[in-house]
Amino acid sequence: MSCVTPPATCRRRSCCPKTLPKGAALSVVDYRPLIDAVRMARETAQEVEKDLARYVVAWDGYVHIGEARTEAILMEAWEATAEKRVLLAQRYRRKPFELVGPVISVDELINL
Repeated sequence: MSCVTPPATCRRRSCCPKTLPKGAALSVVDYRPLIDAVRMARETAQEVEKDLARYVVAWDGYVHIGEARTEAILMEAWEATAEKRVLLAQRYRRKPFELVGPVISVDELINL
């Protein structure tokens, strides 16, 4: 018998087609000082990357664009098929919370 319920909401599971596994957090590091938490999260991700297809470590920080300092969510992203890790930033305003512009490569900011 075929299931007509979308796999995400089906309670029986035995009749549903297999779906791709969802992403998982290997660990959540939330303590101060922030620089130590980021270092620990990055080291943990790099230690287990041989068993992963990809990872992202994210933390709150800021970037400078010209003379302006902007708050940003910083992300180190890596994929098994990539040559190297990339450092990305998503700028934002706190009050009211609002994303500012697209995600940008921090490498591109350094070369401005």
